[in-house]
Amino acid sequence: MNSLLIGGDEYKRSVAFDATEESGTLVTVGVAVTREQEAQLLNICCDEQNEQYKPFATKSRQLNLNEVPVGELIRRFPGRIAIGRCTEPPNQDLQAEAAHSAVLYNKLNPFESATAVIADGDERQAERLGRALKTLRIRDTPAVPCHRSESYYPQSYFADLLAAAIARDCEITSSDLQEECELWTAASDNGDRFWEVYNKVGAGRHSYQVPTREERLANKQSTRAKAWFNGCFGSNSGELLQTNSTRRVKNWLWRNEYAAAAERIS
Repeated sequence: MNSLLIGGDEYKRSVAFDATEESGTLVTVGVAVTREQEAQLLNICCDEQNEQYKPFATKSRQLNLNEVPVGELIRRFPGRIAIGRCTEPPNQDLQAEAAHSAVLYNKLNPFESATAVIADGDERQAERLGRALKTLRIRDTPAVPCHRSESYYPQSYFADLLAAAIARDCEITSSDLQEECELWTAASDNGDRFWEVYNKVGAGRHSYQVPTREERLANKQSTRAKAWFNGCFGSNSGELLQTNSTRRVKNWLWRNEYAAAAERIS
């Protein structure tokens, strides 16, 4: 499995962010994993969710969240999770999501190796997140966009799933979150830091140039599986993958004993 190639550098660790607003509450989730842990997470989702989950295809809004074993997924998750909840979010949702994500990243830091950040959305969302990170003096972390990220990266799917489940008060116990997650915050993530970042991003206090990365437009489960394996990011206008063969991906999963995932990829 390839590393993430961003700005000419290789990254074997990332944090994927996603957010959901429900009934006036914004929930943002950051999921930190190595590339190896991505494969572990993919296998866990296939194992725990059975036919509910189709890798590189399923989104949280397609699921009955009360039937998803979210607590067990959290307990088996091999990486780190940061969760923030803002009960009175400001009007600019994407700006608030970027500020929330930067604060959560700052609390997860430091990491054992160079880490990239995956923003769900287009270049504008990655640019906002990059500026938010710079507000907190985090300047060596690239923020890259991934269109429909939950369909390309298991950690993005997991962030999307957790944000939706928490926002909708699904069957997740407080002990699950407190014992297994890196951070469980109420209100606005230490309020002052959140609002500081939010306001500075809105004021354009910092600039951020989204780095180069490998992008692919993948319209099928098979081609998205290949894009993930190769460390490519989803695009709505990038180069279209031409082959559907997932033999290399499935063989790698079998060799590394991720049978549940290997069996579910077509």
